[in-house]
Amino acid sequence: MKNAFTKTPKIWAALYILILIGINYLLFFGRNYDSLKCPYFQKISPSFYSHISNFSISFIFVLIIGYLWILQGIAFKKIIIMAAVIVVLNFSYELFLPLINTKDLVDAYFGMAGSLLATILLLPIAIFGTKLKSGKTD
Repeated sequence: MKNAFTKTPKIWAALYILILIGINYLLFFGRNYDSLKCPYFQKISPSFYSHISNFSISFIFVLIIGYLWILQGIAFKKIIIMAAVIVVLNFSYELFLPLINTKDLVDAYFGMAGSLLATILLLPIAIFGTKLKSGKTD
């Protein structure tokens, strides 16, 4: 059976992804638990935690799929395209299709920030964080 992954992550890259996922979940769960809320973010934007779900969903989607694509050897340009599509979908949903949601442009901006930040944070892995697999197959 042929393996779809042409690259393996370096140890630091795998740990880096896990740390980013952990930070993302801390931010997300800060919506419901006061002990996880960061006063700095609340000082900057008092409504920060009411919009963090859009940030977190976009961030985790781009981060995990982008990471898997990097390991498959897919060009980083496609990760950028995926992030752009997520941004467009986020704005489209928030502005034109509020099915179970109220129109909220701030939510769309948080989703955009999550997509862009995840894309930027994937760059070090794409450039330095992988090595080609050996020629051995399963």
